[in-house]
Amino acid sequence: LSAALRDLPYDLIIGGMRAVDEDKYQVASAVAEYLGIPQITQVIKEEVTDGKITCESVIEGGTLVTEASLPVLFTAQRGLNEPRYASLPGIMKAKKKPVEVKTVADLGVDAAAVGAANRKVKIKALNFPPERQAVKIIEAESAREKAAELVRVLHEESKII
Repeated sequence: LSAALRDLPYDLIIGGMRAVDEDKYQVASAVAEYLGIPQITQVIKEEVTDGKITCESVIEGGTLVTEASLPVLFTAQRGLNEPRYASLPGIMKAKKKPVEVKTVADLGVDAAAVGAANRKVKIKALNFPPERQAVKIIEAESAREKAAELVRVLHEESKII
């Protein structure tokens, strides 16, 4: 993707927050890194003025306001915009537009250096999480007795403390 974008003029690249394949959040970060431009993630609001972008991003417990010089890549969080739906005339016009197809060689990338055999991240295993144990409810007459039993269970049975 970065090789395809490198020769195009751009100020702003907008990407999805996550991938639908393995949900690893890696594509946008890698594209920004290969292009040598800043990246802002999980954007819920943005404003472009005077060669800069100001973005609000979701963080735990609030929002983070970030400013960067253009060009920049940001990943969009759900709710950033209200999607527009294509009109029938627009769909018909789009069908007639030529689609430019580029090969790896057209992008100036060595075909031997890309593809599944040359991934930088390789999945060694993909397993279901282990079965969870049943919940144990601690019964006792008073809060003090419940706390004492909880400490005993955590120490002797779970070996957490």
